Amino acid sequence: MSDEPQELTPDPQFEVPADRGTIHELDDALTATDDLWGDRLALILEAPVDLAERTKEDVREALLTRSVMAAGGDLLSLGWNTMRVIFGDPAPDRRDSSRTGDPS
Repeated sequence: MSDEPQELTPDPQFEVPADRGTIHELDDALTATDDLWGDRLALILEAPVDLAERTKEDVREALLTRSVMAAGGDLLSLGWNTMRVIFGDPAPDRRDSSRTGDPS
């Protein structure tokens, strides 16, 4: 093989046709539409008018649901605690340390 660099010829399938314009023409066309793109993007990203009201309602609903679930949990545990007291099982913090493995 020869050490001389070979001249590269462009592949015809990758040649840009002459009627497509230059890169400068493309830049000019994109620059002309910058304002249009900015306006459209601002329109797409604009927050809905009722966003604050919907968010407030969703948060209120979520907090109410959690409150109801917490009250239900409290009522259920009250029943279990009552049964434990009635049948004489000591409270968890008063249990024998030998059963829990706590050395203190």
